Amino acid sequence: IPVESITLSSPGGMAITTDKGTIQMMANILPENATNKSVNWSVVNETGKASISSSGLLTAEKDGTVKVIASANDESGVKGNVFVTISNQQILVENISIIDNLTKDTINGIGTKLTLTTSIIPLDATNQNVTWSIENITGKASIDILGLLTTVAPGIIKVVARTIDGSNVSSHKEYTIAI
Repeated sequence: IPVESITLSSPGGMAITTDKGTIQMMANILPENATNKSVNWSVVNETGKASISSSGLLTAEKDGTVKVIASANDESGVKGNVFVTISNQQILVENISIIDNLTKDTINGIGTKLTLTTSIIPLDATNQNVTWSIENITGKASIDILGLLTTVAPGIIKVVARTIDGSNVSSHKEYTIAI
């Protein structure tokens, strides 16, 4: 007896609202006396992203909408699908680079101000804020929370930018302060 229809549902509803959250998908197969009621689960990432296990456990990865599909494993070719909304997903920073407007890594003068920024990958990382710090090696400088560096004494300094999103990604760059 072939499958005639598949209706999808989830006891957790059709939304995932927690970071890396999951919902268990269920397939209601008709007729009830179909010979083979097993299904193959798949997901189409529309504007969001998720993965699904062979048992129908959907795991959120990126905010947006995904289409969950259950395909009958008999010869009927019947499929059922439903859209699931995903929100509140954290996309962690994978890489960070310090950007300046210098042609060489030399800052001329004491009291010179240099604005530093960062380039973050992926571009859609949820929290792109960083903390700035200075390691005064042989020179001396200060840096504020916005990345404005001020030179204090000649020598070598190391600037560190560290993410605050929990990824623990950082980048550093050495500068020479010259008079």
